[in-house]
Amino acid sequence: MEIDWLIWGVAFLFFLPLHFGVPLLYLLIQEGPEAMRMKISGLLLWGGMSAALGFTIAILLWPHSKTWATVAIVIALVHPWFELLFRGRTN
Repeated sequence: MEIDWLIWGVAFLFFLPLHFGVPLLYLLIQEGPEAMRMKISGLLLWGGMSAALGFTIAILLWPHSKTWATVAIVIALVHPWFELLFRGRTN
């Protein structure tokens, strides 16, 4: 059981650069550094919470259904993109 927690921890650490880095790079290229500074705290706060929630759900689902655990990870991965799209339309 301890090895499972180690694998999930390592996976979460490798997941975070994808989760944050790619949307932040997109924001930098698309809107420039000034707009990025204004949106970065919200993206990191809500993105971090969604990543942690997605991984928690995946850990809880893993013994029962590996398919639904994978779906939870995929949803957590694309969440920052939806946040960027919807925040861009409301501002």
